[in-house]
Amino acid sequence: DKYILTEDDVLKDYLKHIISKIEAPIFYQFKIIYIGGSGNVVDLMKRNEQERFFSSKENVITVLDGDQSKYRICRKNEKVYATPFQSIEKDLKKHYDNNDLDIPRVEFSNIGKEKVVAKNLYKALIRKKEMSNIEIFDFLNSKKQKDVEIFKNILEEFLSIRCK
Repeated sequence: DKYILTEDDVLKDYLKHIISKIEAPIFYQFKIIYIGGSGNVVDLMKRNEQERFFSSKENVITVLDGDQSKYRICRKNEKVYATPFQSIEKDLKKHYDNNDLDIPRVEFSNIGKEKVVAKNLYKALIRKKEMSNIEIFDFLNSKKQKDVEIFKNILEEFLSIRCK
């Protein structure tokens, strides 16, 4: 019934986690599809508006990492939302670099662009079973509780029936 398009599999897993925390009944069945790259995600949503290969346009939204919220692609479209985080991986890396004691120290490849290094940390924590993706999501949610609640309400409204 409803579709949420997103950038990558980490964001897809995060959205599933947030939706699992919604207390109101979820009326619609939904599918989260990761596409890759914010431009590609929004482009697919716009093509769906014309061709309706997923559903009608009111049944499809896009969720991007928060670092996309400053760009026109996100600001100029009411069907595009951003998470409260730059990205799961980047926010995790920021807390790791600030020596947050709730994040275990692990060895990981610290070479490359910021995005690659952040992904390497995320993968190392999970691969070495120091933190699960759920533990990482809950940790980050605890750092931005108010913003996460607002974001969760957006998803709840999209997936629930509202009396008019």
